[in-house]
Amino acid sequence: MIIDAWNGMEVFSGDDLLNWKKQSLPILENPGKGKDDQAIGGHCDVVVNGDKAYVYYFTHPGRRKDQPASKGSFEDKRSVIQVAELKYKNGEISCDRDQQVSIYLEPPKNKRKMERISKMPGFLIAMLLFSMAVRAQVPVYLFSYFKDNGQDGLHLAYSQDGYTWEALNKDRSFLKPTAGKDKLMRDPCIIRGADGRFHMVWTVSWNEKGIGYASSKDLVNWSEQQYIPLMEDVNALNCWAPEISYDAGRKQYMIYWATTIPGKFPETDSSGDGKYNHRMYYVFTKDFKAFTKPEILYDKGFTVIDATIQPRKDRYVMFLKDETKLPTPQKNIKIAYSKSINKGYSEPSAAITGSYWAEGPTVLVKEKEWIVYFDKYRDHQYGAIATTNFKSWTDISDKIKMPKGLRHGTVFTITQKEFDVYLKGYR
Repeated sequence: MIIDAWNGMEVFSGDDLLNWKKQSLPILENPGKGKDDQAIGGHCDVVVNGDKAYVYYFTHPGRRKDQPASKGSFEDKRSVIQVAELKYKNGEISCDRDQQVSIYLEPPKNKRKMERISKMPGFLIAMLLFSMAVRAQVPVYLFSYFKDNGQDGLHLAYSQDGYTWEALNKDRSFLKPTAGKDKLMRDPCIIRGADGRFHMVWTVSWNEKGIGYASSKDLVNWSEQQYIPLMEDVNALNCWAPEISYDAGRKQYMIYWATTIPGKFPETDSSGDGKYNHRMYYVFTKDFKAFTKPEILYDKGFTVIDATIQPRKDRYVMFLKDETKLPTPQKNIKIAYSKSINKGYSEPSAAITGSYWAEGPTVLVKEKEWIVYFDKYRDHQYGAIATTNFKSWTDISDKIKMPKGLRHGTVFTITQKEFDVYLKGYR
């Protein structure tokens, strides 16, 4: 982390975003020798390009210590954007603002455009690079989903605003399912892992005791699909709608899903759909090879499926489907809270999706706005609600546009640069 100390830029480092250590020397505190760079640097941003990093900062050229401009004059207020390459050595960051900067840019296809750029003043090139770097970090939202019964596999859609979603790859599958006996790919959940890879789990069957798993570095080329036998050792009927969350404290992934174990919760055996009487279970894993023993994640005396967990401030928020059908149908989305990711969740809230028969919630957090998408499966439509305070929810179903036939999946975020590299050819 680099902050403006009004006497150069102070540099801090930390392992957990909570505890920070300031390095011994600041950067950009001494004026440079280049044109318009003979003043203290301020208000910086950092861009990583390949294996190099660059600091963009501005100077007030008229505020030189040796030749100060008149206060309030044009020269006193004039600002210039500069760029320098950062160096990392012995645990500290430094930069030589007088050293020539060389930045690799992919040549434009238009030769005249390249010639125009090459003739730009240095500060304009810096501004161009800065705008390109900012655009590269703009978020692109992705929605993983399935269609029909999940027989053709993984589908992806993208959005710039969270409201209008467009199918990628002409709405064809990115990955055909091979795991499990029934070879379905329902409820695909994708997260970016701590290792930078994308990890995906999914429902392989209506009545098998495990789930599917695969990983990818680019969302197009996937590892060999695995069948994970989460509930093979118990008299389980199923493993539905698995999801993944990463627990940074444990440095482990938590996989959680809904399962029915006949006779385990007899008081609600007749409240669901036929033989199903679900509860939420979980395991931890570091490598998707070894797993802890399955344990109960959520049991509040009713049948529950389709949980998804998001951190919010100092607690976790679980969005879940109350699957009760009898004697009074619920079939809606509710919320529970906990200080711990894997235990201690509260009683459920009132339904946040109104009277809809809703399932498959997934959440997009955009600054202060939380959008919850869900499948209005009886109506064969997708719905969405939004909030900024968790006290009142606004139905925005009429404002969203989803690909036809989209079914239960998850929302996750990549950068514009990643989208251009990985998926631009699939638009």
